[in-house]
Order: sequence, then C-alpha cells, then structure tokens
Amino acid sequence: MNAKNGAADGAEEPHGSDYDRLPYPSLPIAYTQPGALAAMATLFGAAPADVSTASVLEIGCASGGNIVPLAVRFPHARFLGVDLSARHVAEANARIAALGLTNISVRQGDITSTQFEREAFDFIICHGVFSWVPRVAQDAILRICGESLRPAGVAAISYNVLPGWHTRRIVRDILLFHADPKASPADRVARARKALADIAGAAAGNSPYVSLLRSEAQRLAKAPSAYIMGEFLAEQNTPCYFSEFATRAAANGLTYLCDGEVATSLPDYFAPTISKRVRELAGESALGVQQYTDFFTGRPFRRSLLVPSAGAPKPMLALDPVRARHLHFSADLRRRAEPSKAGEAVYLDHRGRPIRPKGPVASAIVEGLARAYPGTCTLDELFHGTKLSDEAKALQILTLLLISEQATVSTVPLRVGRGDGACPRAWHLARLEAAARQPLVTGQHHAPVRLIAALAQLMPHLTGENDRAALMRLAANTTDSASQTLGTPDQALAQALSFAARHGLLEP
Repeated sequence: MNAKNGAADGAEEPHGSDYDRLPYPSLPIAYTQPGALAAMATLFGAAPADVSTASVLEIGCASGGNIVPLAVRFPHARFLGVDLSARHVAEANARIAALGLTNISVRQGDITSTQFEREAFDFIICHGVFSWVPRVAQDAILRICGESLRPAGVAAISYNVLPGWHTRRIVRDILLFHADPKASPADRVARARKALADIAGAAAGNSPYVSLLRSEAQRLAKAPSAYIMGEFLAEQNTPCYFSEFATRAAANGLTYLCDGEVATSLPDYFAPTISKRVRELAGESALGVQQYTDFFTGRPFRRSLLVPSAGAPKPMLALDPVRARHLHFSADLRRRAEPSKAGEAVYLDHRGRPIRPKGPVASAIVEGLARAYPGTCTLDELFHGTKLSDEAKALQILTLLLISEQATVSTVPLRVGRGDGACPRAWHLARLEAAARQPLVTGQHHAPVRLIAALAQLMPHLTGENDRAALMRLAANTTDSASQTLGTPDQALAQALSFAARHGLLEP
C-alpha cells in the first residue's frame, strides 16, 4: 500500500504507474510522531504505552520518509512499515541499511490480504491512504487497527471528510474531465492547473461558485504537482462523513478519541462562535458534536485518533489542564525587537501572531519556551524546579497555547544543540540526507526542513570533529562556489548554524 496510488485491489501495481512516475513525497509527518500521539491520548484521558520502547506500524509507508526517522529517534522502539509498491519498499530498505538500523523493517504487501497474526502494536499510523484507496482496502485498514492494536494502543488515520470536501470534488471533476488520461502525469497536472486558472479567470460575477473556483485556482497554482496528481487526478478519492468513519471504526472495535491537534478536537476551541449551537443540536452525543462541527465549519480533512473500544475513556468535551502536568511542550516563539507601547515584551508565534504575556507566570512560560525551541520543556523545567505560586494558572496557560496552535506537546523530551559549541554536530540522519542531496532533510522535531544555501554544503561536515576554524574555511569555499551571495565566511557560518539550531538539526 502506498499513499494516493489508488492501487489496493490485490493486483500487482503496474510498471510505470502514475504514482511511480510522479511519486507523492515521502516526508516526516509531525503529528504522527509517537510522542505526539501519546500526548494527545494522555490529554484526552487515555494511558498510552511508553514511547521509548513501543511497537509501531505504519500502513502505506511509501519509501520510509516518515517511519525511518522515527526508528532513528527511538532506537529501543520497534517499527514495521508496509507498502504495496516494491520500488518504494526497496528504497526504504536501502535507506535502513545505509543507516545501519536494526529496529525497523519495511515489507511489501497488499493490506487487503495482510495478516499480522501474533504481532501487536502500541501505535498504528495510516496517513494519506484511507481516502485514496478502494472500500475493501479501507475496511482492511480498520480491521488491522482493530485486531492488532494493544489494549492501550492508539491508531492515527487521516482522511478527507464531507461536507467540506464536496467543494473540492467540484474542482476534481473539472480537472478529471479536462486532463487526458493517456498523457504523462506531469502533462496532466500542467493541463489541469492551466484549465482551472483559465476557467476561474474567465468566469463572471462573484457568486459562491465563481469564488470557489478562484480560490482553488490560487491555491493549486502554488501546490506541488504530486499533490494535485494524488488529490485531484488519481482514480481513487473517496471522502466520507465523520459519523460514517466513526461507525465503521466502532464495527471494528475502535472508538474515536480525538483528532491529531487539540484545536481541532473540540468545537469550543475549533469553532467557538458556533459551539453553543453545536451542543444544542448534538445533545449529549460527543460524536454528534464532532459531526455538527463539520457541518458548521466545512472542514475538508481530519486526522483522527482511535483507541480500542474496550476500556476507552469517556469522550471529552473540554480539557483538564492537570493532564498536561508532566508533558513536554515546544513553541516556535520569537521576541520582537521593539516592545509594545506600554513597554511590555511582545513575542511572535510561527504565524507571526503576537503574544503579550501578562504577569510573571505567563512571562516565564513564554520566555522559557522561546529560549528552548525547538527543544521541549516541562512545567518544572520552565520554572527551574522552584515551587509555583499558582500551578493551576501555569497549566491553564500551557493548555491555551496548545488550543491556539502556538505550542505542540509530547510525552518525551527533545534536546537539541544551540550551534555555539566549539565543534557543532548535526543530527546524523539529517547529515546523511544532506550528503545525499535530498531537497528536504529531517529535523529532530520530526518535520521536513529545506536547507538554506549557507547550510547545505556545510551539513555533511558538521560531524562534531571539525572546529569552528575548520568550518570557517569550508564556509569560505561555500561562499565562493554558491550561486548566491552568502556574505563573509564568518557570516555564512553564523547564518548556517543559526538556521540549523532553529530547525532542530543540531545535536546537544
């Protein structure tokens, strides 16, 4: 099985398939990191397994861009990837061999006939697969999760949802009609992109339909070709209603717990202006609350976390901040150079939104998270072990940062290098990826990173054995050979190390 190839009917994947000729990028998906899944499960009342020694299955792992970095990050855990494409399995296993990993295996197989028998897993990941395969393969995904999850296990499945995806289905129908199915994937994508732009540009008026075409044309003009191929031109794309997904999961002994992020899991946070009406319509049904939220907001995509129904926690409609007491928080915050007119410190989050911490507790939290990023901090670490005068307030602030999508959370710590050491060392996985000239490398926070020019040439040399003088000489060569001006060698080195530290590429 591989994401968005539409081939899951038991037949061999055809040689030179669309997916092979224009593969969907195999990249790390941050929310699937087991520490993040375990933290979400903890916040919503479950008691997940210890991530450091967990067993993890990824269904539709492609060439291992998501699961292989996890095996590097958690050497005492056990990982298994399954994919339909023999080509991608070979690529994944070549990568595993190059890294010398012994805690992971990737095998080729059709999930409609795959049986795991005695194998059981603490976490099952299925991202970018469910909506893009036939019904029989969808049933198999839910069957595997129901049969192979351990009692405290968590499954993460992403899928397109209705009614929000109805609008994108209109665009998909237009593009499928226009694109020549006999042309190459690249040609089909180019024709489809141009057709949508032409239709949107020529359409008259400002009706909702015309506005939809224009907004989608603008969005797809910037979208990667592989995304357009997989989402709009692939043979298979079957969205469903959340209520249907939850019912099918329940038939396989699974219960919906939450989504992959706090903000999208509870209507009070995701859509506060309509949450009261949602509650009135849904009554006491927690699943009804989720479905009515989709009706009101039109969200087109979900990342749902499922747990075994036996012993599943009671559905939650609000968070208890106490559950965050021992979790590890990370937040991409930067202090703005100029304070506010009132003289207070102002921080900007990853979207450029301002944060103005009020009082010593809020200030300590925001300053601590900004200083540690992309590393993590617990509540105790933020306050250096000193007794808090108001722990409840501190936990509430941390929870609010999660709700506003200004922080992420994990059950395991992340320690990163700052770039100011005598012999900086890059994370060996990212170093090998850079040496292989991959366009994107993996940060220790399990997110893809596109290297800047000042760092791309230096990365393979950040082994911890080259001191700053040696790196300066390498930076001078980089400055001479790079296609863009990087400044003086010391400026190029400082820029490279600052970027590497900011993106979780350096080891402590």
